[in-house]
Amino acid sequence: MVLFPTTAQANTIATNLIKHAPTERISLDFSENYPESPAVQRLNQPFSMKQFNDALSKTSNRSPGPDKITKRMITSLSDANLYKVLGLLNDLWYSSSVPVDWRLAKIIPILKPGKKPEDVSSYRPIALTAVLCKLFERIILARLPKFYMHNKFFSPFQAGFLPYKGCDSLSSVLLNKILTARARRNLVYGISFDIQAAYNNVWHDGLLFKLLQSGIRGRIALWFYYFLRDRKALVSWRGTSSVFFRHDRGVP
Repeated sequence: MVLFPTTAQANTIATNLIKHAPTERISLDFSENYPESPAVQRLNQPFSMKQFNDALSKTSNRSPGPDKITKRMITSLSDANLYKVLGLLNDLWYSSSVPVDWRLAKIIPILKPGKKPEDVSSYRPIALTAVLCKLFERIILARLPKFYMHNKFFSPFQAGFLPYKGCDSLSSVLLNKILTARARRNLVYGISFDIQAAYNNVWHDGLLFKLLQSGIRGRIALWFYYFLRDRKALVSWRGTSSVFFRHDRGVP
């Protein structure tokens, strides 16, 4: 990266993050003229205090998002005030509303190991978003695997992002195939590939289309829609910040 003033550097990094092709819009059907199955009804239930506390316990104490609210502020509240926060979250849930501050992200560029610091593409963007929004997301996230597993949506070979599964699950399967083939004097062929900047280039409308196609309906579908719409971010770099820019692709 050429040595410009730090604000210019921040804007250069921001420009690099949004240099993708224009985002294509597609028609999305959020109509509620579909009968809700019991599984979908469970997805759309109000949040409980137990779910709130479970999500809070899994939320890290790292730097806050643009709203400056930290996890410690929330955990310091009295029980009565925690119930007020829960009531606020449920009000937003029932109306499928997403506050503007929840659609803002502060991006911290982290230099990738072994990469040249002067190359703007050598930095991995770490997005800091509102803690309350993270709580909201975690409550929803806890419901989705049960829904998809109940509907047998995942391949039996899917291991990522599922409870009680991970890389070790597939590594053991692969190792077993290799050892079995070796014992039988056969060959094993393997192909691996990596999608460059996969998280940064998730197509929002395509993701929403897939959610609807999988049977997601009701307020949860609308919440995802408004959560992904009109997102903005800024790059925080060496004590200064870039201008806000639209963030129409990628996982928040």
